[in-house]
Amino acid sequence: MKDPIKIYENLKEQYFKYIDTAFSVDDENFVAKRKELYMSNEHKILAQEPYLELIKPYPSSGTKISDLKLADIKKSDDSNYFGSEEEFQLFKDFCLAGLVGDFPLYDHQIQMIKNYAQGKNCIITTGTGSGKTESFLLPLFAYLTKNLFKWKENNGANQDYNWFTINSGTTPIRIVKGRATGGNPIYTPRFQRSNASRSSSVKAIILYPMNALVDDQMTRLRKALDSNAAKIFYNEFCNDNQIYFAQYNGATPISAEINTPEIGNKLAQELKVLNETWDKVNSYIRDKDLSPDEIEDLLYSFQKVGGSELLTRYDIQGTPPDILITNYSMLNIMLMRDRENNIFTATKEWLEEDKENNLFHLIVDELHLNRGSSGTELALLLRLVENRLGLYPGHPQLRILASSASLDPTNNESKKYITDFFGMNFDDFFKIVKEERPEDVYDQEKIEKDKLELFYERCNSNEGGEDVIANEIFGDNFLINNKEQISQMLISGFVNDKKRHTLSLTNVNSAIFGNTEDTKALKGLLLLRSLYNDKENQLKLDLPRIRFHLFFKNVDDLHTKTGEIDAIQLGNLKTKMDGKKVLQNLYCDECGTLFYGGRKLEKNGRLEILPISSQ
Repeated sequence: MKDPIKIYENLKEQYFKYIDTAFSVDDENFVAKRKELYMSNEHKILAQEPYLELIKPYPSSGTKISDLKLADIKKSDDSNYFGSEEEFQLFKDFCLAGLVGDFPLYDHQIQMIKNYAQGKNCIITTGTGSGKTESFLLPLFAYLTKNLFKWKENNGANQDYNWFTINSGTTPIRIVKGRATGGNPIYTPRFQRSNASRSSSVKAIILYPMNALVDDQMTRLRKALDSNAAKIFYNEFCNDNQIYFAQYNGATPISAEINTPEIGNKLAQELKVLNETWDKVNSYIRDKDLSPDEIEDLLYSFQKVGGSELLTRYDIQGTPPDILITNYSMLNIMLMRDRENNIFTATKEWLEEDKENNLFHLIVDELHLNRGSSGTELALLLRLVENRLGLYPGHPQLRILASSASLDPTNNESKKYITDFFGMNFDDFFKIVKEERPEDVYDQEKIEKDKLELFYERCNSNEGGEDVIANEIFGDNFLINNKEQISQMLISGFVNDKKRHTLSLTNVNSAIFGNTEDTKALKGLLLLRSLYNDKENQLKLDLPRIRFHLFFKNVDDLHTKTGEIDAIQLGNLKTKMDGKKVLQNLYCDECGTLFYGGRKLEKNGRLEILPISSQ
């Protein structure tokens, strides 16, 4: 999005064109007046002016995952968390298979791994776009790596998962009322992990407040655990042992127990549909000229049959995944039903096998949202889960990971909230990891306004490449040499006494360029910033981002003074203005003729129209 202000202006223009077409009237003066009012920034009839949200860059660790050293991650006794260089290299390869790229991690992501290795329950507190999901997955991946290192001694390859395509028999043929019934194919369900060389148990439950968030995070887990890169990693480094994951909610097929051929066939049909959809997605990708990012977004939005993701309740209940993703309501139901009992029983048995090394993780996303009675219910629900697994708050085999946008490590109320919610003293068991940003510095001169306007004009006239135009106007290698100048200029638009990071377009424009209604220079500045957004340009990590918030609304009724059909009135309407009634405007949908609308009053044989609204 290189020109968000223009996008807003175009949306507003297109919105008015729709209104002008859908509510066409046969009066040129009225149409002109309506357009003047609707498109005016002063009245804000169609849309509020955009609000710009400043997202400052998060402090970088300067360290790639591949650059980490064995001695960088220590236990509380100062010994290395990973047992050997080989195990540590497995962790790095695991992360690079899809969880993170080979670029410097944020400092808070590194701190999450280090504090987790120290034995702390960790809560990541950062803003939007800070990699919170990766922050709590990195410690989990560190733990899972230690398991993969042990499991790789045995081959973990599974049989082909294709039972839903293999006819294992037919239903009996019966004669009913002279007609033959039955003879339908039977598909015998088989677990996706039927040939697994290790026991099945849940190593982590990730809890989200709603399914929409579950769906969003599943795309990341598919990329990290079920991509082609992940498959190569499992094959080359783990002897085909995989990390299995699954989402368990109301949409997970199928809710019935598989105790009849008919129900087994129903499950087979669900898997066939998923498999056919996956084939269609891959066919679409082959036929289209898509970018790598577009391919990733498309692929990981769909489920792949036979990979690391368990797709059915039958599989999840029979062979629990290593990572289970669900929501609060579903977890509550699972605890009450017998059919999910094996999920908890198998996990409890696994925990008892090795009380020193086998750990269970509870991961809670958006922790700060769980307040009041609903927060109390969730806290008690987590206690029930712990009890079901033979654990309790503070148990050495229980680890907590969570994310939040507002909990503060220096705030006593935040500490008390965490203590009460998890039933563990904050100071003894928890560590809040929060990014520490330096104070803003303004030691660079602002870019000249007329140059920014010229840059915007030339880019819009399609004279050539935007980076070439930038070098011609601002100087050679401007983007590389003047990154800090652009950064400081953008941040200066959000300086205010109340320390708000979301301001109106007018306020941001005025703060940077003075009191002016013309936004061309700001458009040029934002266009300069957008040139850093190339995927290969790592300079973008050090630059602030600007998020635009657009607000459009439905239009209200129009009212005019009698005798002056184009004298449209706005605001708190009066029944009379200048001695004339203010009446609602109506129109004929067929011919566009304008009418007055109101309440009909018959008095003394006379008919009078009265305004509908009153002051």
